[in-house]
Amino acid sequence: MSVSEHDSRAARAVPAPDWTAVVSHAVEGLGRIVRAEIGLFELALRSGLEAQLYRAALLMAALVAASFGALCLLAALVLLLHRWSGVWWIAFAATGALAMVIALAVSLTAGRLVARPVVTIKD
Repeated sequence: MSVSEHDSRAARAVPAPDWTAVVSHAVEGLGRIVRAEIGLFELALRSGLEAQLYRAALLMAALVAASFGALCLLAALVLLLHRWSGVWWIAFAATGALAMVIALAVSLTAGRLVARPVVTIKD
């Protein structure tokens, strides 16, 4: 068997590529990659969302505890003022006025503490 006969047999043994199968296989592989990336994105989003929900629940519990504490402090202040003044309405008025002043101070300073956006989008 000569070299040319061997080359012609080898050329006949390798079939021509079936381009539809190659393209189908490439698209299938791309689809698997996209599905895997979507799954990873969902997993990251879910874990981030769960962490934020857990944080929100903890903050809500802290807010409730702080509210009960503030209510107890206000009641103690009313009782102290009543004992000092002897009149209930003065005790309640002074405590209410103090609570309103504190709320006003917090609302005025909260606007300054909010972070300003670093980057602005211009049309």
